[in-house]
Amino acid sequence: MSISNKEFIVQNKLLSTTEVCELIGRGRNTLWRWTKAGLFAKPVLHPEYGTVIGYQASDVQEWIQSSKQA
Repeated sequence: MSISNKEFIVQNKLLSTTEVCELIGRGRNTLWRWTKAGLFAKPVLHPEYGTVIGYQASDVQEWIQSSKQA
């Protein structure tokens, strides 16, 4: 299966916490609780510091799709 460069970029884009909250219609605290409980996509962490630098757009999109089906 071949995907275009544009699709590849969109699938691998990192979304900020703010962008994710806007997409899912929930606040930061809810996002962190869901993430810690394993109910939401895992964030991408900075390799040296371990801090969250964003969420993979494709992971967020998958979560949104699965939550609509539930």
